[in-house]
Amino acid sequence: MQKMKTMGIATVTGLVLASGTVVVAAPASADERCDPYVTRSYKQTKADWLTVGGKLVGVRGTIDNRKSSAAVTETVSVKVGGTLKASYTGELSGGVNILIAEVNAKTSYTVEVSATIEVGKKVSVKVPAHKRVSYRTGILKRQFRVTQKRVTSNCKTITTYGKLKSADPWSSVKNV
Repeated sequence: MQKMKTMGIATVTGLVLASGTVVVAAPASADERCDPYVTRSYKQTKADWLTVGGKLVGVRGTIDNRKSSAAVTETVSVKVGGTLKASYTGELSGGVNILIAEVNAKTSYTVEVSATIEVGKKVSVKVPAHKRVSYRTGILKRQFRVTQKRVTSNCKTITTYGKLKSADPWSSVKNV
């Protein structure tokens, strides 16, 4: 933050000495000025899977390949589709696109403004020999607490808070 002293509007007194030297007296007080800026920080407070009518959007399951000496690939289809669009509440500046971009830049999460999984989407799951895996493809609803600090031109700091709800398309396969 760059601070500088500036002269406010004031009466300036001048004096001409007998030698011809001009002496100018500045006012005794000066206002502090700052370059205005905004910073935000993000903390995830919640993450839930998107559901429609109580059913998970996407697909999940388990494939057991423990009795086989060869790897297998199974293709499963999404039966429940859905869309999630990001939104925010609170007195936050910048808009949802900027907030999403900052989450991606400042945290370990990769979220999107909007995510859709359509009914019928095919998902391939590869299972190694002698393994049992659990898989899941869906949309995580991630919620963040946003702390915004704004420094004004007169160096005041104004802190506001808000919530950002975002979409995180997610796929995972893990051994169980």
